[in-house]
Amino acid sequence: MALRNFNKAGLDALLSMAALQGVRFRRGKLFIPVVVMVPVLALSGALGGYATWDSTRVNIPDLVGASWPGSIAALESLGLGVDEGKAPDETISQSCYVVSAQKVPAGTRVVPDDTVIALTVEPDKRLVPDVVGMSVAEARELLESSCFHDETLSTWCVPKDFSGGEAALISDQLTKETGFTYDVTAGVLTDAKRTPGDDWVVCNQNQRALAMYGSSSIVGLAITVPLTTVPTPIGSELGQALSAFEQTADGCRLGHRVTATFTPDPALISGKALPSALETRAWQVRSLVPAVGHPTLCGSTVSLDVEWPSTPMPNLIGLHHVPGASSTGTATATPATAGLEGARLKSDCSGSGTVTRQVPGAGAPVPLGTAITCVAELLVPNIVGLDQATANAVLTEAGIAGSGSGYGVVVSQSIPAGTIATSTQSVSHYSEQPRVYAPSAYYKNCTAARAAGAAPVYRGDPGYGTHLDRDRDGIGCE
Repeated sequence: MALRNFNKAGLDALLSMAALQGVRFRRGKLFIPVVVMVPVLALSGALGGYATWDSTRVNIPDLVGASWPGSIAALESLGLGVDEGKAPDETISQSCYVVSAQKVPAGTRVVPDDTVIALTVEPDKRLVPDVVGMSVAEARELLESSCFHDETLSTWCVPKDFSGGEAALISDQLTKETGFTYDVTAGVLTDAKRTPGDDWVVCNQNQRALAMYGSSSIVGLAITVPLTTVPTPIGSELGQALSAFEQTADGCRLGHRVTATFTPDPALISGKALPSALETRAWQVRSLVPAVGHPTLCGSTVSLDVEWPSTPMPNLIGLHHVPGASSTGTATATPATAGLEGARLKSDCSGSGTVTRQVPGAGAPVPLGTAITCVAELLVPNIVGLDQATANAVLTEAGIAGSGSGYGVVVSQSIPAGTIATSTQSVSHYSEQPRVYAPSAYYKNCTAARAAGAAPVYRGDPGYGTHLDRDRDGIGCE
């Protein structure tokens, strides 16, 4: 009964009608429909009074005017194939487009697995957002999410209450330092080649906010140029200048690059790195580029030339030096290193022993904090006339081994003083008891000797005589 009057001619008629509606059937697939009998007068002649209603088919929805991603999702949820089409501008999101046409009309019943629906899309109409007062980065993000493009206009706004005033705007320094030119008549800045920073602020837009424009439209942005002027330091020291750069009169910060000049001899600092910021804070500023009061961009770099301070070179000749010794480290400073550190200089001395050479010479001006070259050698000291203990200590201080013999004071040494010794050489020395040569004296009698405090008077003592020693035992005035 269900297939009554369903003949080949009727099936051909259905297929022909489907083809007229633009329904494409995939080749090579076997489709066995489940049908019910529905009277249709228009087809009663071809189908014997009844049409077949296929319950496996779906109705094509009306997608015109709907969002592009939503339309694709709706068709895929019905099991239909989708020919998505191509966006006129692929740089913006699919959500910025709506369907303008669909190949298969709405309401057509089709077999899902055998049908591909082709879509045509066009830009949607959107409200232009108000981006005035936003940073460039914020404005671009909002415009992109609203389906618009942005471009920077060639006219730029002057910041309100600019500290330099019109005098700075019309000066040659403005163009030299920033690249902008001031249009006095229009009251704007111009520079067609400038790219704004992400933190610069939008001052105007050429597409009116909240007006309807098609997606992918371009919104022109006028940007406020973050101008400021180079501030005047409170004093002439580098630290004071850098503090002034932290916040200018226009509320922004300036960067800095420091170079140094050493007036006595510029070659002495060639290639040398500046000391730490803490050490250079009190250095004197010689010049600034751009100069004080000149216009510049917030965040730009000001070059400062400072005078590298000098200190007199100490005399290191004759002082003891040991490599690595420092009064600021764990080891005790030797006289040479202590002398350099006292002058706020660093040691680049070589060798061990007594300093015999230094560069530059004593008294010459040298850049503060720089390393000084000196050479230390094992210079044999003069130890004649010293007692043995002191002589050995002096040799040890000079880095030279020593050994002594005899008793008393040193009267000779094996290596003459001033000789440059090797690390394997040792100085031997000989000591003797010193001879005492007392001044002559004469006592007329023991009364005179006692009066002089000399009694008793021994043989060999000044003033001894046999007339004072009656028993000739060598002791007078007993």
